[in-house]
Amino acid sequence: MSAKEKVLIGEVVEIPEETAAAVFDGKVNLADVLNDISLAAREEAGRVDASTENGRKDLKSVAYRVARSKTLLDGAGKSIVDGWKKQSKVVDSERKKARDFLDSLKVDVLLPVTEWEDEQQRIADEEQQRKEREEEKRFADIERREAELARKEQEQRDKEDAKRREQEQKERDERLQRESAERAKREAEEAAHREMEESERREREANERAERAEREAAESVERERARVKAQEEAEAAEAKKREADKHHHASVNNAAVDALVVSADINNASAKKVITAIAKGCIPNVSIRY
Repeated sequence: MSAKEKVLIGEVVEIPEETAAAVFDGKVNLADVLNDISLAAREEAGRVDASTENGRKDLKSVAYRVARSKTLLDGAGKSIVDGWKKQSKVVDSERKKARDFLDSLKVDVLLPVTEWEDEQQRIADEEQQRKEREEEKRFADIERREAELARKEQEQRDKEDAKRREQEQKERDERLQRESAERAKREAEEAAHREMEESERREREANERAERAEREAAESVERERARVKAQEEAEAAEAKKREADKHHHASVNNAAVDALVVSADINNASAKKVITAIAKGCIPNVSIRY
């Protein structure tokens, strides 16, 4: 490819139609054209310092011219597509290859700028974080001082409350001592009065107990006499009743014996044994009605 036909990275060049056709019909190697652009772009970019404002502007200019070269090549190919219908797939493939290559080259050229900007952003983020930490520390210091002040104020209030409670306790103790002394005096007087009343009550109760004991002794003698008399009378009545029952039972038993002798044709001794057995309950279901 002649110098006139060459795509120069240093300036915007209008590619002649025959040159574009030569690129896209295989007469001129696209790889050579792209390689020339790449070498020129990387050479110029390699001389630039991305940490300076002018250097970053130069790199952006190089990237712009790479993009412009992409536009020229792509436009040249696109301008002959209509007359190149049968080879459209080849042309489109070469166009895409050129676009992809130059897009990648653009990214590579801008990489120092991107890295520098990312680094600056990282530095800015760290600075912001540092400021936020300092602000948090400042607020924490303020809160700590406020908490310390509140603690001291509370301690002062606690001391005042303790002093007030101590004074109140002292006054309460003094009042309780006075009340205790007055109560002790009053209780002593009341105890003395109760003791005198209790002594009088004990003396009165002693006299009453003596009178009651004397009266109860007399009543006890009288009750004993009455009991003895009643017991003697009851024993006499019981003896009389037993004697009467004995005679009545003997009469009934003798009548039963006589009836057995007559009706059962047994002797008198046997009849007495039968009646005696019945009277003692030795014969079941048989009894004598007295």
